[in-house]
Amino acid sequence: MAVEQIWTEAIQLALECSPNTKCARIKGEETVALEQEQKTYEQNLDRLKGQEGKFVLIRGDDVIGVYDTYQDALKAGYEQFKLLPFLVKQVRVVENIQFFSRDFTQCPT
Repeated sequence: MAVEQIWTEAIQLALECSPNTKCARIKGEETVALEQEQKTYEQNLDRLKGQEGKFVLIRGDDVIGVYDTYQDALKAGYEQFKLLPFLVKQVRVVENIQFFSRDFTQCPT
């Protein structure tokens, strides 16, 4: 499928979706962006451990596939789901914790 066709379909789908349609919902419930996908990742982590370092594509409750590169997983996500939310995450048995605070103080220089 040509990139132009994918984008055209994605734009059409986005225009049809609104907060009141199932395009913005998963199983009829409001969720925080990618909350369900993150839960699905956590629930399937034991099964995914053998794929550590690869990239998993998740939509809602479904693990769609595991890919060697981030780019391959992202491309598959856009081809299948257009502008609908999906998660691409690197499989890690031990997560690297990253914390960013909004409470920054000015550097005393």
